[in-house]
Amino acid sequence: MTTEINILRVPDVAASNDVINLPRANESGDLVISAASFLIPCSSHDFSILVLSYIRKEIDKKLSGYGLYAFIGNSTWQPDTRVVRYRGLWGGLKSRGVNLIGGTQAKEVVVECDGKLKFFGMLCVSGVADRLILNAVLNERCSYLVALPKNHLEEITLGTGWTGNTVEDSRFLYDVFEKEGLLVKKVGEFDDPHKGFLAMGCSGVVCKLFD
Repeated sequence: MTTEINILRVPDVAASNDVINLPRANESGDLVISAASFLIPCSSHDFSILVLSYIRKEIDKKLSGYGLYAFIGNSTWQPDTRVVRYRGLWGGLKSRGVNLIGGTQAKEVVVECDGKLKFFGMLCVSGVADRLILNAVLNERCSYLVALPKNHLEEITLGTGWTGNTVEDSRFLYDVFEKEGLLVKKVGEFDDPHKGFLAMGCSGVVCKLFD
């Protein structure tokens, strides 16, 4: 049985549309941000791996010189204990069954508030299997996949983290967009009839996916 991926493109996310409405932020400048949704009509997240595989293949073919990175953070505050600090972000995820085998160039920062901690980090996942990446973004909603030109990688800062909400994360998003990055986010809650991924970036970058 062939499962068809429904693709819908939006030339400007600041204009009214049926995919995503992202108001222009102070950080946006003259950037025009486009988006494309890649969805499958299904009730299970299992089919999302087909969408992720398709997007990764398009990135590899159309965005030469790019690498794929996972930006993942803690959505909830954790107690400030020796074990939590020792595990950090990637060790903490591994203890929960999230193991991005094959990932490289790991970085992380810790944010402290009122005696509690959150960890945020990035990892190159170009060599990581689709099922492991999907497991990570399903287990931690505070996550994005970002295709970045390798020559801009060092210019991306982890800062004080992100929330996983595109409106609240406008500063992080536009930092990615300014570096000609393509941001990919998992969409579709457990009871949504369609599930898949949303890709956003400067109009020229998004257009390359369809050239």
